Amino acid sequence: MERIGRYEVLSHLATGGMGQIYLAKTTGLGGFERQVVLKTLDVDDEDDPFVTMFLDEARLVGALHHQYIAPVYEVGRDEDGRYFLVMDYVRGETVLALWNRAVERGIKLSLEVALTVVRAVASALAYAHAVEMPDGRPLEIVHRDVSLSNIMIGYEGGVKLIDFGIAKSATRVTRTLAGTLKGKFGYLAPEQVLQKPIDHRADIFALGVVLYELTTMERAFVASSELLTLERITKGDVVAPSRHDPSYPRGLELIVMKALAVDPNHRFQTANDFAREVESFARRSGIALGDAPLAEAMAQLFTPGRRLGRGSASLPEISTPEPVDEELTVPLDAPVMIVSPVPPSTMTAEVARPRREGWNGFWVAVGLLCAAAVIAVVLGLT
Repeated sequence: MERIGRYEVLSHLATGGMGQIYLAKTTGLGGFERQVVLKTLDVDDEDDPFVTMFLDEARLVGALHHQYIAPVYEVGRDEDGRYFLVMDYVRGETVLALWNRAVERGIKLSLEVALTVVRAVASALAYAHAVEMPDGRPLEIVHRDVSLSNIMIGYEGGVKLIDFGIAKSATRVTRTLAGTLKGKFGYLAPEQVLQKPIDHRADIFALGVVLYELTTMERAFVASSELLTLERITKGDVVAPSRHDPSYPRGLELIVMKALAVDPNHRFQTANDFAREVESFARRSGIALGDAPLAEAMAQLFTPGRRLGRGSASLPEISTPEPVDEELTVPLDAPVMIVSPVPPSTMTAEVARPRREGWNGFWVAVGLLCAAAVIAVVLGLT
């Protein structure tokens, strides 16, 4: 049986942009055994820039300790010189897999599921955006890749935000090259597309896209080509949720469209603000947030054989029915409870209309850079 460091490999799960991803286990005294996910780096040259990126991710996630963020336990190098990350693993699915399965079966996900997921991720982002270094300086983390495929749900419930591989932070050694778009096209904030400076509000925009897609079962901005998708984002060209469903709650539409504002100053200014409004809407609407609706949805959409695993190692299948702008993401989840709601706050928001602000800048930025960005995304180099 292959080993990576002190870990015994049980199964190959996926091929990532920079290496391989395995299910593995470690054992100890008294029959102790723990299954983990190993993410390896496939490089031969220790000076390869991917090594720096890999270690950046390990250092960043290692500093984060939050119930809705998948933890990294260890970073190491085996006898063959191969770098690896050790991450948490509990059987589950990406929200993208859940969304795709619901679409395939013509099922609409409940507001309980959508709001529980978004509230949990908003809590994770609020923590990540505010976390500080030991000396008190802010880490200034921006995830930059919040999407359906980077959120996990456990089969028994629970939510985890995963994959900080391209996160921006004050301590990151690697820097994004000019002309490179980091993230998935359908979730990029307008300021990312236009190559403007970004901050934590780019993550709020992306989470707004997630909320839109979970509550409408429609893609927010994805068009027939990457270029048209980017055009729609910079113009704020999004169909109001109530046009998909006339019964869509007006209060929830205000929240969604505020999060999707083209101008960052018109969005929620913190992820905590976003979370509070979601909680307040849920409370007013009598919607219960928690693990129970997540577990029910998982049981409804995934078979018992899939949830319990098969074979001697009880390994789950890994589903990959993903839209063209997505990339494979590995399950890394542990069941957790949604915390008690925060007292409601007052929110004012206007339903966004399509905008043309910054459109000239779009052609300057995207016309020059889109080809390179598309190639980079396809090759998994971002």
